[in-house]
Amino acid sequence: MTGLEVAMTDPTVLSPVSAAALTEPVVLTESSAALTEPVVLTESTAALTEPVVLASPAVEPAGQPPIGVLCLETSFDKIPGHIRNPKTFGFPVLYQVVTGATPHRVVNQGDPSLIEPFCQAARELQARGAAAITSGCGFLVLFQQQLADAVTVPVFASSLVQLPLVHRTLTACQTVGLLVAKQESLTPLHLAKAGAESVPVRIAGMADQPEFREVMLEGRRTQLDVQRLRTEVLTVAAQLADPALGAVVIECTDLVPFASDVQRLLGVPVFDIVTLTNYVHASLSRQPYQ
Repeated sequence: MTGLEVAMTDPTVLSPVSAAALTEPVVLTESSAALTEPVVLTESTAALTEPVVLASPAVEPAGQPPIGVLCLETSFDKIPGHIRNPKTFGFPVLYQVVTGATPHRVVNQGDPSLIEPFCQAARELQARGAAAITSGCGFLVLFQQQLADAVTVPVFASSLVQLPLVHRTLTACQTVGLLVAKQESLTPLHLAKAGAESVPVRIAGMADQPEFREVMLEGRRTQLDVQRLRTEVLTVAAQLADPALGAVVIECTDLVPFASDVQRLLGVPVFDIVTLTNYVHASLSRQPYQ
């Protein structure tokens, strides 16, 4: 695909086309090893199988516009920080599960037969009052345009749509790190659909990590070992460390609960689907200045 590869003089920096797997073994330093405080799940946050309206019990301001979330069909625990845990947000959230939209079909296959079911789910979210619509998987960037065309409210299908903005905030010699579910499945087309075909990126993927693979990608278990997953996330995120790294965008919504850990490890700004959702919601709920 012409125009997608960025010429780089530093061989350690991956272009969108040559995003080869970073296979060097990574050892966590003392600074990253310290980020292992135990996390206690206080309630089950299994996948919602029926359309329901959920809002954070901590903050429920009157008149706040709800954000709609298109959800894959998964059943593992959704801990605070995950887009499908309503405690993540201080405003109402609507969830719509798309039947048959498994991680395999979305991440591994990019199955085009799912476009219409996702578009229909987006229309249903708008009908239920969603003021904007996002999703629970960054690989849905492939369907960004179709989803946006299906409704009349703003759609941001993936955290990857932040890539051009993040890139513009950096110096000409800096790169953006991408922390993704499966590196081999992220193609130049995904970047092009986000308008990021010319953004220099470094990519690290989670697919080889046992806890992530077994629970998130393969659905073998519903109970999540949070400590084990945190260690895996930090191990993979460490592969992004480089003097030229200017920021990180987390593609995978399942990794967002550990965004603060990733930031402490790498020392750069970290963007994800939650930062994007808060940004969009703020644009929909402006208040007079006092």
